[in-house]
Amino acid sequence: MILGRMTDAEIRISGNKRKPKIEDAVALYEGGFAYEGAMIVATLADLAEGMHDTIVDAFKFLQRQMKAGLATGQALGMYEVGFGDREIAKDLATTFTQVTNFADSRLGSGLTVN
Repeated sequence: MILGRMTDAEIRISGNKRKPKIEDAVALYEGGFAYEGAMIVATLADLAEGMHDTIVDAFKFLQRQMKAGLATGQALGMYEVGFGDREIAKDLATTFTQVTNFADSRLGSGLTVN
């Protein structure tokens, strides 16, 4: 999606020398959106401490989503458990729907397969 938009906008890399590649889109996401964006959201979460807990929780969840590049709590839980491949984490999330964080993944936490 990012690469497609870069290509559509006719963005050039390295001083207008070449068209963007997938590596450029990944670097832009990981370096810009994922890291710096997650840091901004973490700062907002810190500033919101003491306010309504729902706001703080929403900021913390958004930070986790941006950092990992995953949309659902279940996929984030699988990723945080150790399934570092995002596609595998998403697939496992459809089976283990109760896992939304590391603590939920522990044996004895009521984990069942759907």
